[in-house]
Amino acid sequence: MNLFAFILGAGASLGLWQAARRAPEGSASRSVDAGLVLLGACLLGARAGYVLMRLPYYQTRWIEAPQFWLGGLSLSGAVIAGMVSLLVLAAIWGESLRSVLDLVAPLLSTLGIAGWLACMQSGCAYGKEVIGHPWWGIPLADESGLVAPRFPLQPLAAFSL
Repeated sequence: MNLFAFILGAGASLGLWQAARRAPEGSASRSVDAGLVLLGACLLGARAGYVLMRLPYYQTRWIEAPQFWLGGLSLSGAVIAGMVSLLVLAAIWGESLRSVLDLVAPLLSTLGIAGWLACMQSGCAYGKEVIGHPWWGIPLADESGLVAPRFPLQPLAAFSL
């Protein structure tokens, strides 16, 4: 079991539940629909962004490009695809982007928290290594697996959301 995927999946599920629960009366299904479209677009965009950043590798291994379960997602690709999907939904539904964003806001905040916590356990988006072992430095791994006292970026970001 991939703990990163589990934490993101739990965050997405909790976020969809919150979006449905907090939706205006009669629009819970629309809120869940928008959330599911957003999540699907973010997954596709995250993988597409990762593949585009490593295009020379995937030009010779094109069969691996859509295999997101092998790892490799891009936050910037997810954000771009998510925004495009919300713009498309707003146009299709004939609503403003603001009203569509209101429907998925609980999902976005919950997913953001889950993303930061998932990064904390997997060694991505880590804070800068701190010198001298201050009391607030948290021993966290970086992408290579090196554990060192670091600025607590991930827990602070999750807490701030």
